[in-house]
Amino acid sequence: MGWQSYVIPFDTEKERKRILDACHEHNTVSRERWDEVGEKLIMVQEKNVLRPYANKSFGPTSQKVILCGNGGGRSSTFYWFGNKKILVYPYRKGMEWHFSQSNVLEINLETMKSFDPKADKYAAAAAERAKNAEEKRAKKTLARSAKLVRKF
Repeated sequence: MGWQSYVIPFDTEKERKRILDACHEHNTVSRERWDEVGEKLIMVQEKNVLRPYANKSFGPTSQKVILCGNGGGRSSTFYWFGNKKILVYPYRKGMEWHFSQSNVLEINLETMKSFDPKADKYAAAAAERAKNAEEKRAKKTLARSAKLVRKF
């Protein structure tokens, strides 16, 4: 057994929720049944599709995909999603070119929440810029006040 990756296409928020619910349900199956469903899905991400495939036989034709993987049980995992009527593609290296590498959302299947892993870094940088701008404004105001005081 080795690492297995899956590409699950969707277009609507309703489809997205159905896929994430199926992933969450997949991960809550007891360990004794892993041979039926495969190992837990991890590293769940949502990406935009930059170049949709022209034919859905080769890859996703939708605008967004959910990527995930597990440590084994590939055929069991495909069977699980098939029973849920969810189309799943095996991830291939050539697919990387089709998906956006920016604006990637990480998805926590425990809480079912999406988050941008870079958001904290960006928020901290924005807060630092705002702080610097405020300090600069304060210094300018103080310098103007000092000039006015000297005139009188």
